[in-house]
Order: sequence, then C-alpha cells, then structure tokens
Amino acid sequence: MKKTTLRGVATISFWAEDVEAAKKWYAEFLDVEPYFQREYNGKLAYVEFRLGDYQQELGIISSQFKPKWLVQP
Repeated sequence: MKKTTLRGVATISFWAEDVEAAKKWYAEFLDVEPYFQREYNGKLAYVEFRLGDYQQELGIISSQFKPKWLVQP
C-alpha cells in the first residue's frame, strides 16, 4: 500500500464574534488583504484570505452562524 503524504489543506475556517476586528488582525498578521468578503444585515459576516503557493483558504465566519450543536451553554 502506498503511503499518502498530506500536502496541505484546502480550507480552514474560524469563528469570530467580531469579524471586522478579526479581518484587520489577520490582514496585518499575514500581510495580505482578504480575497473575498460578505456582509449580512449591514455587518461583515464572512471574510476569506488566500494563502501560500497553493492559494489555500482561511475563512473567518461570524459566530452568529455557528451551528447550535457547537454553541456552549
């Protein structure tokens, strides 16, 4: 059996209470501007960065969209 080596990831997503603040922090930390962003009800709800040679995705999603099974009581 041939051993497969992990060569990277396609998408990593994080939840954020304040997507605008997270966007600013990651843009400064990564030294790259977001590739895509989407608003919901006038507030930034999703932002996506493309990173590295393979243009892998880092998504920041508003916590308001977190599934109920992930929400801590």
